Amino acid sequence: MCETDLEKIDHISLKLRAATNVGGLAVQDRYYHLRKLHACYAGSEAIDWFIANGYASSRLEGVKLGQDLLDADLVHHVVDEHNFEDKALFYRFRQDDPPHQSPAGPSVASLKADCSAKTSHVQKRGRLIWQQVFIVLRPGDDTLYEFRTDLQSTPSKKYPVKDATVKLDKSANFCLLLSFADIQRSDLRLAFSSDEEQLSWLKAFEKSGAVTGQTEEEVDDKVKNAESIFEFSAKDIDGNLVSLEKYRGFVTLIVNVASF
Repeated sequence: MCETDLEKIDHISLKLRAATNVGGLAVQDRYYHLRKLHACYAGSEAIDWFIANGYASSRLEGVKLGQDLLDADLVHHVVDEHNFEDKALFYRFRQDDPPHQSPAGPSVASLKADCSAKTSHVQKRGRLIWQQVFIVLRPGDDTLYEFRTDLQSTPSKKYPVKDATVKLDKSANFCLLLSFADIQRSDLRLAFSSDEEQLSWLKAFEKSGAVTGQTEEEVDDKVKNAESIFEFSAKDIDGNLVSLEKYRGFVTLIVNVASF
């Protein structure tokens, strides 16, 4: 979202919140399944206000506008389980969060506000099973944030990437193993959806201070068991790691430039 869009969304957010003081939007404590929800409003009510005040010409546009507010981290679903919907789902302005419910760390939305932030849904190896989590890493930041979903206000875990060791792992397809300098912290295994995604994260970890590489035994084993060159990657002229799979189907010439 560009700076101009953010200014527009922030302006609408201020107008929407100000409307609560003149009866335009019912922001109040509500109850759901005997649980008290502090200072919230229904998504459908906000869309009514958007249309009545000329910010949206249809309910579909109203949903998009509400989602923009959520993506800008100005509002959020009260229990961080839904995007913005035209339903009796309850949302709250961030600044209205009660002290005991204030997030203990950066939300997904605030981290994603940095357009260069790297994000992925991945499988994480737990003690017994693999489970899906959402991870975020910002350029220049040496902390990897883990969330239960891509809507959470608080990370479930934070990992120090700087000085960690990251390498390819055979325990699952497209898996990376991160080992940390702090011996009290357990290793982290992350399985990605593709070889390309795995390699891009390997590069991102390296830029954030992690030490990458494989042991000679691992390299030798991979070479011995490889069925084609497409299982390997190489750096291009700009130093970017590229999977040779992208050249499948093309006539390919491999030259050992170190020999010249």
